[in-house]
Amino acid sequence: MKKIRFWAIGLCLILLISSVGILTASADATLSEGVCGENVRWLLNTDTGELTISGEGAVSDYSPLYFPLWLNAPVAITSVTMEEGITALGQYTFVYCFDLTEVTLPAGLTAIESLTFSCNDFTEVVIPEGVETIAPGLFCGYQALTSVTIPDSVEWIGENAFLGCGNLETVRMGSGVTRIGEYAFESCTKLATLTLSEKLETIDAYAFFNCTALQE
Repeated sequence: MKKIRFWAIGLCLILLISSVGILTASADATLSEGVCGENVRWLLNTDTGELTISGEGAVSDYSPLYFPLWLNAPVAITSVTMEEGITALGQYTFVYCFDLTEVTLPAGLTAIESLTFSCNDFTEVVIPEGVETIAPGLFCGYQALTSVTIPDSVEWIGENAFLGCGNLETVRMGSGVTRIGEYAFESCTKLATLTLSEKLETIDAYAFFNCTALQE
């Protein structure tokens, strides 16, 4: 998404295409598309705000200064469908998609990095089987969130993962979780239904601090 010098322009453009993507108009003027990983592409319907990500492998990592090109489209993204073959979501992938209300995650996904979303309108999160960790701070402060389902494949819930989700009422935890990180559910004041893993070995400090609706 940035500048390069003259003689190295060929190599740099190759790197740019593989890591960020190029915004191109398709034959249908309502579609924009590009690349967001080594073997991963995106397609955005600019009439509906529906984003589809397809291919094989991981979606690229981004940063506060290095955004995916779909943010340049003249439409707010409202839904995302990731097709099977996508194995990981990088940082900041959807961090400025404030109108995003629905995300379909594929079977075979193994990793969702911290700071992937900033979508406070999510009401329900179902993590697909195959994901191994809930990254630190992943859903921190999601005030609309009421229900979370964590599959058997998850072994670790990171620190601050659901901190301050004040309307979270139900957490269904799979059988594989062995550790819950610090402050993971702090101030989830409406959390009343919690199913813990039989393999759980460690609950770190303040993981359930100020969860006032929980009872033994």
